[in-house]
Amino acid sequence: MGEEALCLIADDLAALEQTANVCERRIMAEEKVPIAEKIISLSDSDASFIVKGGWNTAVGYRPQLARSGSGFVSALVLPLGNAADSRHLVAMVKEQITNTGVIPAMTSADDGYSSQEGLEEVLGLGVKVVSISASAEPKARGSSRPSNGKAGLTDRRGPSAARLSHWSSL
Repeated sequence: MGEEALCLIADDLAALEQTANVCERRIMAEEKVPIAEKIISLSDSDASFIVKGGWNTAVGYRPQLARSGSGFVSALVLPLGNAADSRHLVAMVKEQITNTGVIPAMTSADDGYSSQEGLEEVLGLGVKVVSISASAEPKARGSSRPSNGKAGLTDRRGPSAARLSHWSSL
């Protein structure tokens, strides 16, 4: 146990030395240091800077959450660091299907999840309507046949998005 504690202390000292070195390079030498060399948090090596539009920068995670139309959380994934949302749309829909055994009729996400490949793959899973938009008027896309119930998809995701924004700042 004592040896394990000494190893942890040695790791912390090495991280502090690296942090001091990066700070000196950035401030004294005015060098642009690659993010891979920066230590964002001494207490949580998996955390990353989170920058969203004009919002304040925070250190933490960007949780991925899927919920049913009734608000039931049907999938939750916590990727390391500042993972791009677009890579998680398909995975979250698949996780939701795995957890519930139900293919959702509609999926609504903000424009951070937008990718043509993701849209096509989610439709290929059997989802009838996929709405990806940040505006009050979502751009609904779906199969070639007409689909009702597109209006209001953005409103349904609003509370979850607000909660996630709060969680990522903690």
